[in-house]
Amino acid sequence: MLLYVGPGLGGGILAIITGVFITIFSFLVAVFWIPLKKLVKIIFRKK
Repeated sequence: MLLYVGPGLGGGILAIITGVFITIFSFLVAVFWIPLKKLVKIIFRKK
């Protein structure tokens, strides 16, 4: 059985999926990139 998904529900699903991907990307940046950048800055400042 096929169900009709209107434009409002489709837009909501698209917004939720986009939000999940942006949240995961932001988490990875916060956990890995920012501390790594600070570590590199500390290492190269001492030399």
